[in-house]
Amino acid sequence: MTWLVAAFSLTATWCNIRKLRISFAIWFFTNAAWAAYDFAHGLPAQGALMCAYAALAVHGFVRWGRRDV
Repeated sequence: MTWLVAAFSLTATWCNIRKLRISFAIWFFTNAAWAAYDFAHGLPAQGALMCAYAALAVHGFVRWGRRDV
């Protein structure tokens, strides 16, 4: 599973380079998956960081929807 999440994370980065709004949606799900993985493996600080990244992905998705990129 970790390889799949990593592949989707790289896909989100590629989409962001292309200025595609979908990158934020992909990042939300990959960051949420990494957060769950980190918490399950006893890494609460890393899990909290991934939760913050997921929240920023939601913010980015909403913000990019309001303007022409």
